[in-house]
Amino acid sequence: MLQPPVCCGPGLVRPPPQPLAEHGQPSPADHPEDRRRTRPGQRTLEHPGHHNLTATLARLRVDRQLEEALTHGADRLHLALVFGIDEKTAIRYANSARQLLDLAPEDNGREVLWHVRVSVLYGEAMPTEPTPGQPVRAHLTTPDGRRLSYLDFGSAEGRPLLGLHGHLGEGADFADLARDLSPDGWRVVALDQRGHGDSDRAKQYDRNGYLDDLSLLLTHLGLDHQPLPVLGHSLGAINAYYLAAARPDAVSALINIDGPAHLPIVNPAPLSVLLDLPYSAPTREELLAACGSLKPLLENGLRPHHDGWRLGSHPTDMIDSDTRLLGDHWHQWLGSHCPALLLHGTASTVLPTAQAREMASRRPGTTLTELNADHWPHLRRPKESAVAIRRFLDSVLGGRYRKT
Repeated sequence: MLQPPVCCGPGLVRPPPQPLAEHGQPSPADHPEDRRRTRPGQRTLEHPGHHNLTATLARLRVDRQLEEALTHGADRLHLALVFGIDEKTAIRYANSARQLLDLAPEDNGREVLWHVRVSVLYGEAMPTEPTPGQPVRAHLTTPDGRRLSYLDFGSAEGRPLLGLHGHLGEGADFADLARDLSPDGWRVVALDQRGHGDSDRAKQYDRNGYLDDLSLLLTHLGLDHQPLPVLGHSLGAINAYYLAAARPDAVSALINIDGPAHLPIVNPAPLSVLLDLPYSAPTREELLAACGSLKPLLENGLRPHHDGWRLGSHPTDMIDSDTRLLGDHWHQWLGSHCPALLLHGTASTVLPTAQAREMASRRPGTTLTELNADHWPHLRRPKESAVAIRRFLDSVLGGRYRKT
């Protein structure tokens, strides 16, 4: 049974967890020395974007529960109990764990195991290219040494669509949408934006920083030579239309999911409620208990940590980002001329319906679609959202995509 929505401050209500792809991934520590050694003749796993999976896995640490699971011979039923996964997935997990242990450096073998669970669920454990709707997780490194993580939901032959989540979200939020769009050949690339999900924390969270990350990702993927549609929710929507205004050559179409053009400046910022939460705890259960009424908002993003479990985003980072997002963004919303879809939840307390209608009327080429939903229409009304997005993409882009 679905839980009721949770309020997390003025204007912020996120739906309870949905049965999407597994989100609980480990947070990589920065251990460059763990990237260095391979045995003679050792085979490595490469992502199509030259991401070395084995090196990444070898950077991760194992939790006490997984030590126990390994001691039990990686028994599939024990694994299912420990991780709350079904037996079929546990079998895949156990088999892939053994294979990856054969590939990992001897002294780092156990450290790979935390990531195997998610690697299996994301189809990343085998050296195959991603298939539509079945994502591969990959990473890139920024000039300042941060890791940016993203999910690639399709093959290199697909029609690229960049997805940007909102505050406290992650790329996996678009898993259902990616599956719905895949029959049309769309390749959704969903970034964990800085400080979210599997991406490293950053020193600052202003618009320039977010846009720099987007430019790096497009270059990394080889998608910086022609415009592509960009979809964003809330924070991600604002980042998307800032990108369109700053780089009109990069964006062929905008899909704004409940992203306002103006957010009232309040002090403290709405996400300041997170300050009462710990960032980590020894066990997942303890961390969830500490989340209290915010549990439905945060539980999908929890990740194994070197000393237990952590939140998907650090509270102080989110407050910094949230504070910098408040204010007027009309100039940037009106600063691009590509076709746009504004997908609005009529019960949203973040984007008032009056403002959504004004945003559509003032910006030429903007289509407004209103759904009976709150601030998360793509999660509350996934099928209706996918239909609206597919119809929009077909009408403004059609078959014009050409791979270069």
